[in-house]
Amino acid sequence: QKLPRNGYGGAYAFLVGRRPRFLFTMIATPRRVHEITESMLLRATQQKKRSGEKEEELFVRVTHLQLMNKRIGRIGSSLLKVDNLRVLYLQENMIEKIEGVDHLKSLTHLYLQHNKISVIENLPASLVKLFLDDNCIDRVDGLEGLYKLKELSLASQRLDNRLVLTPACFTSFEHGLAMLNLSGNALTDTSEILGFTALEKLFMGRNDLTLADAKNLVSQFGLLEEVDFQGCHICRERSYLRSIIEVSSSRLRKLDGKPVQPFHRKQLQSIRDNNQKVQDYRRRSFEREQHLREATLEGQMEGVGRGGGGFDATEEFSTTRFERGMQLQNLSIHGVPEPLSPRSPREVGSLPGPDLRRKYA
Repeated sequence: QKLPRNGYGGAYAFLVGRRPRFLFTMIATPRRVHEITESMLLRATQQKKRSGEKEEELFVRVTHLQLMNKRIGRIGSSLLKVDNLRVLYLQENMIEKIEGVDHLKSLTHLYLQHNKISVIENLPASLVKLFLDDNCIDRVDGLEGLYKLKELSLASQRLDNRLVLTPACFTSFEHGLAMLNLSGNALTDTSEILGFTALEKLFMGRNDLTLADAKNLVSQFGLLEEVDFQGCHICRERSYLRSIIEVSSSRLRKLDGKPVQPFHRKQLQSIRDNNQKVQDYRRRSFEREQHLREATLEGQMEGVGRGGGGFDATEEFSTTRFERGMQLQNLSIHGVPEPLSPRSPREVGSLPGPDLRRKYA
């Protein structure tokens, strides 16, 4: 059965025995890598050229450029024409070096995800948002002077080893950064990021963190509203959710992409109170039992000192335990369970007591 020519030219030619034109040429020749040109700038903006307006006048009005997935390998000097540029989208290209943007004094948003960048350099001091996900950056450096930076994303760097953080480059914006994304970088030490006092969103998924590290991070940031540890092995631990919520501030609204409701905190507080009550109850019971045992042994020793006959310690101890067991039943502490856990939300008032039906049967 013959296939239609529209959309299936290669398959049709193969079935009828004809070699498609330029097939082997297309396979052997790699696709070209482009550099940003003026014509590319005209197509990347939503500003339309007015009648009688020159290109230079049009470039002055350009504030946003969308250059995603254009196989751009080099930024070049074409951006010198757009002095008022504020937002630049350059993700999903083949850029290896950051250049040609340091002169853009009005640039606030720079998106460079999914490229081949290995060094952070030549960034303008006016940046507010910087996204460098999925590149080849092995060391976080070159961020000095970005005093206005509010959001920084360095997730999923294509590395053989762990991402190296340099605390010295964070000092200029550590008191103003609101969002930090370091997911997927096999990080084990989080001490370098503890200085971000204004952090509101933290993404640390797919790293080699311990539960103690995660609790320390969450407890240090009092303004934290969203935190994400998805993909870390600590998420499999039974006490993970309870531990994170307990040490977090009341501002936390989302954990691992799921909302944290106020009743969650009330439930955890109730569980903590119940556990404390049960532990105090068991401690007092143990102390009373110890006191009774010591008093019984002292009485027995006094009888021996007066010249009375000896006693069988095993028999006396067994009798004491039996009597103490009866007293414990009378004190209604028989069957006190272990401290409660989040998986068994029973109340202290519902703890089992002595079975009185036999007594009055």
